[in-house]
Amino acid sequence: MSPQTPIPLRIHVAVLECDTLMPRARAAYGGYTGLYENLLRKGLKSLKGEGGRADGDVVDEVRGVGVVGGGSNGDKSDGESGEREVDLRFSKYDAVEGNLPTEEELERLDAVLVSGAKHSAYEDTPWINDLVAFIQKLLAQTRIRIIGVCFGHQIIGRAMGQKVARNKKGWEVTVTPLQLTEKGKEVFKCESLSLHQMHRDILLTHPPNITPLLSTPICAVQDIYIPSRVLAVQAHPEFNPEVMEEIITTRHKMGVFDDEMFEEAMGRRMGMTGEGRVAGAMVRFLVGGL
Repeated sequence: MSPQTPIPLRIHVAVLECDTLMPRARAAYGGYTGLYENLLRKGLKSLKGEGGRADGDVVDEVRGVGVVGGGSNGDKSDGESGEREVDLRFSKYDAVEGNLPTEEELERLDAVLVSGAKHSAYEDTPWINDLVAFIQKLLAQTRIRIIGVCFGHQIIGRAMGQKVARNKKGWEVTVTPLQLTEKGKEVFKCESLSLHQMHRDILLTHPPNITPLLSTPICAVQDIYIPSRVLAVQAHPEFNPEVMEEIITTRHKMGVFDDEMFEEAMGRRMGMTGEGRVAGAMVRFLVGGL
């Protein structure tokens, strides 16, 4: 292989689906795996400079990851120092049905992503308890990286011994501005950030020795970040206005959201969001840059 030939860095991500999408979103994406694949591929494109907004140093960070100690699968290039193209692969697991990666399958995985869900992470139900135990097992090792979104973020927090509870301040929905700490600005490479939210449960405290990245007045614990180990967010970077509209409308019809909350949420769903920044951070995390 010539030095100019990109050496693929294969990143295999298992998506633990903890819920099903609503009908229109399911028709468009198939399931949560489709949403996250769409998000992470956008993040990869932006970091590689294909129409994205990332700085050149981020492009080098992703393309040069093979030079900095090889990929997460341990491959190296026999002394070659060319760029490495990132090949993202995804496998779907139905966590609600108890379908989680086996020991043999874990050997082929580089990362596990725990999806959002309508369920409460504090529920004492068999599949949720099994999921928490599975994440605890992953936290005990150091090779496989863990990503969590909303419910998945809370599950990771619970697996780390933190309490999840109903938020006394109520719902946090649709496009919401977040406050970034200095570390948050470094991780997401921006000074300001707004993301879609859809939750009423929260993680009450960060796990010990965690440097916070994000917060809002309604929910102080918006993330869990452990370099090279865990990247979890309370928000929904995978959602877009169409997905959000279907959720808001359905919950209004069910009486979960009153008229005032419905109108306010629908009015904000089209706001500018920075999901590309989060997607980029997730890809950097997967390839070893965070």
